[in-house]
Amino acid sequence: MNRPILLLFATITVFALFGSVYANDYFTLAWDSTTGRGPTGQLAVFNGPIVNNTDEELRIVWTKEDHLPNENWTVEFCQGQLLCWPYFVYSDTLDLPPHAQDTLEVKFTAGTADQGSSNFTFDVVGAPVQEQVNITFTSYTEDVSSPADQSDPTSGWFRDSGFAFRLPVGMYAGAYLYDLNGRRIARLWSGFGTGKDQLLTGSFNHAAGVYFIRIEAPGRAAFSRKITIVR
Repeated sequence: MNRPILLLFATITVFALFGSVYANDYFTLAWDSTTGRGPTGQLAVFNGPIVNNTDEELRIVWTKEDHLPNENWTVEFCQGQLLCWPYFVYSDTLDLPPHAQDTLEVKFTAGTADQGSSNFTFDVVGAPVQEQVNITFTSYTEDVSSPADQSDPTSGWFRDSGFAFRLPVGMYAGAYLYDLNGRRIARLWSGFGTGKDQLLTGSFNHAAGVYFIRIEAPGRAAFSRKITIVR
């Protein structure tokens, strides 16, 4: 009998929900998600592009207010690939050239099973513009004591894909599996939103490798996450 299939995130171990867009005349910030959950002890990353909507360079003051359950939790804030402020830095500035785009990241390290959040305020220097973003992460302890708790004993079935999403009540959507060539190779779920978290479960008999889970809803932007399948 084949060993049960395990699904692991390639970079981000987060149950990602639909993101949020914050826009004004000066800048646009689009988070991939602002709420997530994942295993204790693994880095959880929330990110999204920030775009300067003006013809001038923008200086934005960011302020972070953490609401964490204990000292085993930390939150770091990063701009782009090279600049990350230590978790104990709670305010600084970021600069954006005219019509430039960069990426912001918020990194949670959760040392215990609990819930924490971080509230970010972005103020444009010299303009009465402010955006507030609250990001919440829930960490849980994985029980790996019994393989039966992780996977159905039937070969090719999994109970927990490590991916959850939330749809507004009544919205129809589908969750699909794509390979690296962009080919849709499986439908994992389809149905109407309930306003609650939907955890992907089902059958899977494809080869080990890297894939994308993609949530598609009519009239909405698609949302995807990279996963690695290990047999």
